[in-house]
Amino acid sequence: MNVPESEHLQHGDMIPNPSRAGHKLNKWPGGIFLYEFHSSIANEPQAVKVIKEVMAYYERITCIKFRKRTNERCFVQFTRRNDKAGCSSNVGRICWPGGQHLNLAKGCWSKGVVIHEIAHAIGFLHEQDRPDRDQYVKIIKANLQDGWKNVLDQPKDVHTNYDTSGTPYDYLSIMHYTQTAFAKRDRNGRLLTTIEIKDKSFTGTTGNKHDFSRWDVEEINRFYKCSGHTNPPTTKPPTCGK
Repeated sequence: MNVPESEHLQHGDMIPNPSRAGHKLNKWPGGIFLYEFHSSIANEPQAVKVIKEVMAYYERITCIKFRKRTNERCFVQFTRRNDKAGCSSNVGRICWPGGQHLNLAKGCWSKGVVIHEIAHAIGFLHEQDRPDRDQYVKIIKANLQDGWKNVLDQPKDVHTNYDTSGTPYDYLSIMHYTQTAFAKRDRNGRLLTTIEIKDKSFTGTTGNKHDFSRWDVEEINRFYKCSGHTNPPTTKPPTCGK
C-alpha cells in the first residue's frame, strides 16, 4: 500500500503510521536503513547530492548505516511525487509494499531538512512531543493558524511509547520547532509565540534548522546502542533548568 496523495500530515511533517505507532517503536534492525530513490527524485541531482551527503554524515557520527534496497520488503523510498506533502516522513520502520515514503518537495533539499526527516524515519518524533515537555514549554493554541490548532498536540500514546534514552529536554534539537511555528501574525505583521519557553535561563532560539545538536547525536547513539562515535557537532547542549 502506497501512501495516498490525499494522506494528511500530523504534527507538521509526520505521515501518520497505520495503528499510529509511537515514538521509536520500530527500529531499523542493526541500524541498517534500507532505501531507494523513486524516479521523481532520482532525476534531481541536487536532491540526491544532499541526501547522500546527509547519509554519510549520519554514518560518521552514529552507527546508522544506509544500504540500497535490493528485494527487501521494508524500506524507505525517497520521493517528491507528492509536493503537497512537502517535507514529510513516517516515524520509524514501516513495512509497506512499495516502501514507506520520505517526501522531499523542491524546497526541502537542504542538509537540515533531510537530517530532520531521516530522523523521523529512524524513529524520532519532535522534541516538543516528549512526555515531559510541559515542564519546559507552554503551547499557546490561540496563536496557532486556523487549520493547525492541533499541530502541537502530543501523540496520545506519548507517555507509554516515547523513549528519551535518558537525555534531557533539548531546546536546540533539530527535532524541535521554533517558538513561532505555525503562528498567526499580530496587527503589526509580527509572528506570535506558539511555543513559550519556561526556562528563563535559555535566551536562544529553539529549533536548530541546520544541524544536529550534541544531544540529538547522543540520543540516536544511545537508542541504537552505538559505540565508538565521538565526533558530534560542536553545538553546545542547552541548560534546561528543572
